[in-house]
Amino acid sequence: MNYSARIAIGSAGRYGEGHAWLTFERDGKTYLLEPLSWPVGMVLPRLSILKYKPKFSMSWDGRKVSYFEHMDRQISWSAKSVTGLVGEWLLFWIRFSVSVVVASLRRLASALTRSAG
Repeated sequence: MNYSARIAIGSAGRYGEGHAWLTFERDGKTYLLEPLSWPVGMVLPRLSILKYKPKFSMSWDGRKVSYFEHMDRQISWSAKSVTGLVGEWLLFWIRFSVSVVVASLRRLASALTRSAG
């Protein structure tokens, strides 16, 4: 793929458990690749990245390995940006929840149709 990438090790999730994930850069933007989020697809709402707290990361440029130690982030956002991020987050998870319910109902209907026939 030839993207600049980095493996990060730290904590993530609701309970701050140990975790590892990848980041990569494409077109001047940094993306988070979360293997445990495969059910939701390739895109997560931007507000979801706050649960990721890297402690160490490592990259390789094809010749040398670089190691990094991370400090806790200090974030200061305006009310306008927070409102937009929360709206994006809510819309994302509402859509995802509805799609899970619809898929579950379709599977149930299919199973009932098969068992009745």
